[in-house]
Amino acid sequence: MLLFSCGCDRHHKQLERIDTLCESSPRQAVFALDSIDYGNLSEKERHYYDLLYVKSRDKAYARHSSDSLILDAISYYSKTDDKKRYAQSLFYAGRVYSHLGDLPSAIEYYSKAADELSHLTDDEECLKLRTEALSITGRLHAELKRNQEAIPYIKKAIYDLKYQNDSTGIVYDNLQLVKIFTEESDFEQAKHHLSEAIRYSDHIPEEGKAWIRSEKASILIHEGKEDSAMIVMKPLARLVDSLYNNYAYRPTGKFFKDGSDAGYIYAKELSFSRDFNNQLVVTELRHPLIPKDSVHSFVMAYESRVDENMNRYESEEEMMQKTKFNYDTHLKARRKAEAEKRQLIFAACILLLIACGIAVYFKIRSLKNELRLRTALNIIDRIGFVAELENAVESVEVPLSRIEYLRSLKALPMDHSDKPSLKEELLDRLMAFSSEEMPKAEVEEEILKSTVMETLQKMLEEGKGIAQTNEDIWQDIEKTVEAVSPDFRAKLEVLASGKVTKSEYQVALLAKFGITPKKIASLLFRSKSAITDRRSSLAKKIFGPKADTSALDRLIARL
Repeated sequence: MLLFSCGCDRHHKQLERIDTLCESSPRQAVFALDSIDYGNLSEKERHYYDLLYVKSRDKAYARHSSDSLILDAISYYSKTDDKKRYAQSLFYAGRVYSHLGDLPSAIEYYSKAADELSHLTDDEECLKLRTEALSITGRLHAELKRNQEAIPYIKKAIYDLKYQNDSTGIVYDNLQLVKIFTEESDFEQAKHHLSEAIRYSDHIPEEGKAWIRSEKASILIHEGKEDSAMIVMKPLARLVDSLYNNYAYRPTGKFFKDGSDAGYIYAKELSFSRDFNNQLVVTELRHPLIPKDSVHSFVMAYESRVDENMNRYESEEEMMQKTKFNYDTHLKARRKAEAEKRQLIFAACILLLIACGIAVYFKIRSLKNELRLRTALNIIDRIGFVAELENAVESVEVPLSRIEYLRSLKALPMDHSDKPSLKEELLDRLMAFSSEEMPKAEVEEEILKSTVMETLQKMLEEGKGIAQTNEDIWQDIEKTVEAVSPDFRAKLEVLASGKVTKSEYQVALLAKFGITPKKIASLLFRSKSAITDRRSSLAKKIFGPKADTSALDRLIARL
């Protein structure tokens, strides 16, 4: 088992090393993954392997053709506590669906990834991944011509990029906003974001800066200011890097339809571009330069018709993508509403169960309290009956059969009372012990003749006391009391609502022995006032605020 666990740990560490390798050398990560025996991996490691398989190939610019691996990874990590890998799985699902051409699904997964990663911003890698997810989500929205939905995502990405000091990302995301706001004819915002892109472009080569500044010409063209656009573009056209010149020449070429050399030059540059939009610009440049009576006019007409069809099909495809996205958004909202409804019903059921539990708890508590009060009343009735019986024996002859019958009862019959509650009835009966008419019971013979009583008397004569650690003598005292008054402590706790401390109980035991408070103080090494406080405290618990310690002495003696 030890060797097996070490082997599993070795595989996991190897996968973690490959994970770190994905950023710096993705091709090496791909080769390293291929060298691992997939069959020897545990379930946890297999799903980690699947995630790395998709991640490493994405970093190596390989095109994804299937979503099965990434969906399995999402399903697995959604049930674990590994939030970071769950968020990564969602992000790479977005990459997979982007390659598969399913842009609405890609947007959905990127959005989920951004939401999950927002809770993991302490991790630098997660923060960068969240920023990338936001940026790509905005770009995909823009690609579907959902510009208003795209803007918030790109702005959030720019905010994160500023926090990370990623000036390159800030430049490109601002340029994306320039394009969006230009299409929306919000030229002020377009110019603002262009100035932001220029402000953060210090590290970019001069050719790239020229291309960025050439975006101003595009804004001016959309504003209808072609002369101003010409002034902006003329010094920049030749400065633009070859990677970007197709994009830079596109707005410039529109100014040279008069057959000038510049027009031919820009048309030639654009003709080498594979971009369909650039081909349209070339067609526009060539059209006025060819005689109308030439056969080429038929070719131009054919090209124009092809362009119209291509544009129409592009528009239809765009509309279908947008419709599918709207449907998916609606479906997602409906599923979310249904999930919230289920959660609401579940929460209502939980609250109902909690309410029922609380009701049952208080009902049981009420019944237990009622049982305690009835038990206390029964105890007091027994005490009162015994006192009356003693008086009756001295004054009036009582049939012995009647006395024996009453003594045999475990619980005395309760008389009907007009009191509104058992508690008030109990307090009324307890207050009878405060009356002088209640005779004080004598200490039982079994207690007076007990060995422990002799021990206590000897201690008092010698001025000694009971040590705190002397548990044996307290056990003897308690056994002696229990012999003459079974369940003495239980009865005392019933009358005091179960609130009898150890020190109060000890005072009650010694009072049952008929020992005065002064002598109790001596035995317990306490002051007389301390003993008085304990007796008063116990009396208040039993008799209420208006307690009388003499009533407590009478009760304990008869308990």
